[in-house]
Amino acid sequence: MRYGSDPDRADELADVVFAEIERLKGAPPEESEVAEVRENFLRTHETNLETNNYWLTNIGARYRRGEDPATFLEYPATVE
Repeated sequence: MRYGSDPDRADELADVVFAEIERLKGAPPEESEVAEVRENFLRTHETNLETNNYWLTNIGARYRRGEDPATFLEYPATVE
Protein backbone atom coordinates (compact mmCIF):
# COMPACT_ATOMS: atom_id res chain seq x y z
CA MET A 1 0.00 0.00 0.00
CA ARG A 2 1.10 3.51 -0.65
CA TYR A 3 -0.05 6.56 1.21
CA GLY A 4 0.42 10.16 0.24
CA SER A 5 0.80 11.24 3.85
CA ASP A 6 3.18 11.50 6.76
CA PRO A 7 5.09 8.19 7.16
CA ASP A 8 4.40 8.38 10.88
CA ARG A 9 0.73 7.74 10.08
CA ALA A 10 1.39 4.50 8.14
CA ASP A 11 0.22 2.20 10.95
CA GLU A 12 -2.92 4.26 11.50
CA LEU A 13 -3.75 4.21 7.80
CA ALA A 14 -3.03 0.49 7.50
CA ASP A 15 -5.54 -0.11 10.31
CA VAL A 16 -8.16 1.85 8.37
CA VAL A 17 -7.44 -0.14 5.20
CA PHE A 18 -7.69 -3.49 6.97
CA ALA A 19 -10.91 -2.44 8.71
CA GLU A 20 -12.36 -1.60 5.30
CA ILE A 21 -11.27 -4.99 3.94
CA GLU A 22 -13.08 -6.68 6.82
CA ARG A 23 -16.21 -4.59 6.15
CA LEU A 24 -16.17 -5.60 2.49
CA LYS A 25 -15.82 -9.27 3.40
CA GLY A 26 -19.18 -9.01 5.14
CA ALA A 27 -21.05 -7.29 2.32
CA PRO A 28 -20.24 -6.15 -1.20
CA PRO A 29 -19.74 -2.45 -1.80
CA GLU A 30 -22.72 -0.31 -2.68
CA GLU A 31 -23.06 0.56 -6.36
CA SER A 32 -22.57 4.23 -5.45
CA GLU A 33 -19.20 3.35 -3.88
CA VAL A 34 -18.15 1.46 -7.00
CA ALA A 35 -19.26 4.34 -9.22
CA GLU A 36 -17.27 6.81 -7.11
CA VAL A 37 -14.10 4.69 -7.40
CA ARG A 38 -14.57 4.31 -11.17
CA GLU A 39 -15.01 8.06 -11.55
CA ASN A 40 -11.86 8.71 -9.51
CA PHE A 41 -9.83 6.21 -11.58
CA LEU A 42 -11.02 7.77 -14.85
CA ARG A 43 -10.40 11.34 -13.69
CA THR A 44 -6.88 10.42 -12.54
CA HIS A 45 -6.16 8.63 -15.82
CA GLU A 46 -7.37 11.63 -17.83
CA THR A 47 -5.14 13.98 -15.84
CA ASN A 48 -2.17 11.63 -16.11
CA LEU A 49 -2.47 11.48 -19.89
CA GLU A 50 -1.21 15.06 -19.89
CA THR A 51 2.19 14.07 -18.48
CA ASN A 52 5.10 12.60 -20.39
CA ASN A 53 6.13 10.41 -17.46
CA TYR A 54 2.76 8.63 -17.47
CA TRP A 55 3.10 7.81 -21.17
CA LEU A 56 6.71 6.69 -20.76
CA THR A 57 5.95 4.51 -17.75
CA ASN A 58 2.97 2.81 -19.37
CA ILE A 59 4.57 2.29 -22.77
CA GLY A 60 7.77 0.94 -21.20
CA ALA A 61 5.91 -1.43 -18.86
CA ARG A 62 3.93 -2.90 -21.72
CA TYR A 63 7.01 -3.37 -23.88
CA ARG A 64 8.74 -5.19 -21.02
CA ARG A 65 5.74 -7.50 -20.65
CA GLY A 66 5.54 -8.09 -24.40
CA GLU A 67 2.19 -6.32 -24.69
CA ASP A 68 0.91 -3.82 -27.21
CA PRO A 69 1.93 -0.46 -25.71
CA ALA A 70 -1.26 1.19 -26.92
CA THR A 71 -3.40 -0.99 -24.64
CA PHE A 72 -3.13 1.47 -21.77
CA LEU A 73 -5.38 3.74 -23.81
CA GLU A 74 -8.10 1.11 -23.32
CA TYR A 75 -8.02 1.78 -19.58
CA PRO A 76 -11.31 3.74 -19.55
CA ALA A 77 -13.17 0.82 -21.14
CA THR A 78 -11.56 -1.56 -18.62
CA VAL A 79 -12.68 0.62 -15.71
CA GLU A 80 -16.23 0.82 -17.04
